[in-house]
Amino acid sequence: MAPVYIYLHGFNSSPASHKAQQFKRAISQMQPQARVVIPELSPWPAQAMQQIEALVADVIPTPSAPLVFLGSSLGGYYATYLAQKYAVPAILINPAVRPYELLATMLGRQQNMYTQEVYQLTGEHMQQLIDLEVQNLTVAKQLLVLLQTDDEVLDYRLAAQTYVDAELDIEPGGDHGYQNFEQRISQILAFVARQSKP
Repeated sequence: MAPVYIYLHGFNSSPASHKAQQFKRAISQMQPQARVVIPELSPWPAQAMQQIEALVADVIPTPSAPLVFLGSSLGGYYATYLAQKYAVPAILINPAVRPYELLATMLGRQQNMYTQEVYQLTGEHMQQLIDLEVQNLTVAKQLLVLLQTDDEVLDYRLAAQTYVDAELDIEPGGDHGYQNFEQRISQILAFVARQSKP
């Protein structure tokens, strides 16, 4: 059975993000029998998680259908939680490790650059993020972590330490948006294929 990929966008991003659309287009050509689902996530972490978990129940026709999460930045943080919860593979792209620390410096008015939604980032957001932190990661072998060393938002070394037991790919240069992501999609599919072998 073909995989169902759920792509989780980052902070103040949307399904229209460049990487999300690159991935969707590539899968339609490289693995046309697969499904790519890209939800528009609430800025509230608890609500975003409820959206994703409801989506999982909707899109997986049988328990045996392969489910794969992809997450960029904050989406990578969410994908870690979900990979642990469902014991499924995930691909993390420049993932946020402790997003509540960085975002705590950005409290106040926020506007999503894609949807133009305006909201207030609060301490309650931070607590909801803390509640999603995985304390004892047991599914590291099911994670592919793509990092670029010149990420201007997150220190890649923190992710490299956190995911030391995962399949790590650390590329010199790049940026937080992950340059040349389309060149990694074949690698992602190969990783997923290996994960699906008994």
